[in-house]
Amino acid sequence: MQRPLLALLRGPLFCGLVLCRMVAAQATLTVDASGSGGAFTTVQAAITAASPGDRIRVLGAGPYPSFVVDRAVDIQGAGATRVPGIEVTAVPAGQSARIAGFALDMPSNSSIFVHNCPGSVLLQNLTISGTIQPLAVSTNPGLRVVAADCVFTRDCTFFGRSGPTGSPAVLVDAGRLTITGGVAIGGATINQAPVPNVGLPGIVVQNGGQLQMVSADALGGIWSSLPANSCDGGDGVLVTQGSVHAIDDCGLRGRIGVGSGTSGAAARGSVRYTSDCVINGAVVGGTQVEARPRLLSSAQVNVGTTLTVTIDGAPLQFLLVGVDLQCLHIPFPLFDGVLALTPTAALSGAILLNQNGSGTLSLPIPGVQAAANLNLFFQGVALGTSGYLLTGPTVVRTQ
Repeated sequence: MQRPLLALLRGPLFCGLVLCRMVAAQATLTVDASGSGGAFTTVQAAITAASPGDRIRVLGAGPYPSFVVDRAVDIQGAGATRVPGIEVTAVPAGQSARIAGFALDMPSNSSIFVHNCPGSVLLQNLTISGTIQPLAVSTNPGLRVVAADCVFTRDCTFFGRSGPTGSPAVLVDAGRLTITGGVAIGGATINQAPVPNVGLPGIVVQNGGQLQMVSADALGGIWSSLPANSCDGGDGVLVTQGSVHAIDDCGLRGRIGVGSGTSGAAARGSVRYTSDCVINGAVVGGTQVEARPRLLSSAQVNVGTTLTVTIDGAPLQFLLVGVDLQCLHIPFPLFDGVLALTPTAALSGAILLNQNGSGTLSLPIPGVQAAANLNLFFQGVALGTSGYLLTGPTVVRTQ
């Protein structure tokens, strides 16, 4: 066991090891448009007053003005609090920002724009509507990730914009993004006959970008015009330069063309997907890989005892497993040479599965009160025959 582990630690899996940490919460700031009770009236004012690790609660449906997050704060909307746009930038290395519970309708061609972030960013329970842009100007996707390597979304809905130019739902440009849950639906270019309309991809990856999809869907866009006009269907995922890895019941779906239009591909470019994914449309240049392994454990564990995790996977797969004891926001993604945790990898281990594809891993749970009444999120990476595969997540409650 020692020699394979040492070889991996020196190999490509750990070449870009990054540890992202959420600073311990210090204070809670409240935003209320009415300003009652001394609350801030805009999200931006609260961000300006916040220190790293502070939590910002945004009350009501809004709408509130757009805001820029440039520090490690936790911003929680009311569930569908309306804002025209969100920008995240310059989150310091080793820290994390979280934005959750907002709805964007992009009335001014705004979007969620994450760029130039050394630290990690989690976007959770966000909805971006796919409105129509009537002007022939460049339109923004629902989510843009540019030069940011620790970006995660969880249970978000992204729509691209439709109009004379249109946009994909998600654009990854020289960044690294993990999408867990949710859906990305591309927009469309809308032209008058006889110029064909064109559906745009659900997700575009370019300039060396990397995308990991876990239990998420990507659907190409299309526009059906009246009177009928030919429409090209959009691709589910389009990779021009970079890579995509879809695992754990992802859906990759190209749109069917209308009239003389062509159908979009489910995936086009450097895309790897596991056998449990749903594929509607052609896969051009992509590769199917073996199904992901699973981590199995009891639902509860007492502090001060040992938790036994059972691994069910392929023969001779090598697994690395980690646990985030405080479990603030991110459920332990580990992929392609980058380890992103929040706030600390308190427990970890490695195991080589046997010839039957099974094995166990014992993880000691510290006998301290701080480790009680927490959800422990497990996720690992298997070194399979065709590359690295994320395991499905497992959750255990301490008591």
